[in-house]
Amino acid sequence: MHYGPLLKNGTPRTSVMHAAALFLLIFAHPASDDPSNRDSFYVHLLKGDEYYHSFNNTQALAEYEQAFEMAPDSFAVLERLVSIYNDMGRLRLHKDTSSLAFYRMSLAYADSLERHFPERAESHFWLALCQGSLIPFLSSKEKIHTARSVLMEANKTIEIDSGFAQAYVILGIFQREASRMSWLERVIANIVFGADISGSLTASEILLRKSVTLSPSNSYAYFELYWTYRAMKDSVHAKESLRRLLTIPPKNSREQQQAEEARRQLAHYAGKQ
Repeated sequence: MHYGPLLKNGTPRTSVMHAAALFLLIFAHPASDDPSNRDSFYVHLLKGDEYYHSFNNTQALAEYEQAFEMAPDSFAVLERLVSIYNDMGRLRLHKDTSSLAFYRMSLAYADSLERHFPERAESHFWLALCQGSLIPFLSSKEKIHTARSVLMEANKTIEIDSGFAQAYVILGIFQREASRMSWLERVIANIVFGADISGSLTASEILLRKSVTLSPSNSYAYFELYWTYRAMKDSVHAKESLRRLLTIPPKNSREQQQAEEARRQLAHYAGKQ
């Protein structure tokens, strides 16, 4: 799961120059007061965003890393690095062995983001997302301990900003995956959480629907709704979720891959008819 560089309500960042420049002036903090350094810093971020929304992650990452060298404690830089490394991990998942390394890099930057900006809802959201991305690589016991942290960070996001759409996506996934736990995992979870966290597909649906309500162009929520409805064996709503997703133009490579998967799944349903 990933969310590209996003605003707090799940809206993608625009590549329009004046809007991006305004964002940078608010959140970017170049290491030097030298005007030429500041100009170069902004240029790297703007170029990175243009590459990112043109589906060129390699060039986008190169630009963001150059900006990081100039301002390693900038919110704007750290958030972009968390996002793109998480994207690149997801794009390679089940394809080669590099996925885990990208996810770990993403988590390292998310830790730094939360350390520098603990008061920001975005910091806790990204930490929850990056920790959750590592769960498929962990043992059963490690998964439960990590899930506890994911849940805590996602809830912290909503405590800071109850309208943060993407945090509800994480909670929706949590509910769906918790509903699939084996008996052994439930025993471990009861010990770790100190309570039953059996999970519910109905709760997953409600949380994901809330995310869509808060951000109607939230393609990630529609994609996760598809998987929840599929688990519920509700093919009508599953297909509807995929169709809604495909009405939203992809704005990065991750969303492009998501749209391709949606088309494959719809073709699969069509083949069954």
